Amino acid sequence: MLNPIEIAWVFVKNYIRDQNTSFKLNHVRELTSSWLAACDELTSVGFFKEVKKYEATFKKADHYVESIESTLIETDDDEESDPDLDGDDNSKNSDYEQRRNQDF
Repeated sequence: MLNPIEIAWVFVKNYIRDQNTSFKLNHVRELTSSWLAACDELTSVGFFKEVKKYEATFKKADHYVESIESTLIETDDDEESDPDLDGDDNSKNSDYEQRRNQDF
């Protein structure tokens, strides 16, 4: 949630869900307007503070990934050839393929 509008939208939806008794569009509009009118500066600032918390979490995770990224990237020298993954058509069929071919 890196957008304060998304957080506000969650609050609006919860308010409407809790207050809606008629399930009519006009009532939903009224509830939305009343929530927006009641949304003060303190509440709005709280949405931005929440976004900052998410940003900090993502930055920490990104920094961690960057710090270990060099150990995760394999080079051609490190890779060993796996005969099952080589795609060699001369290799034996797997047990599954052999059983499947027997059925035909």
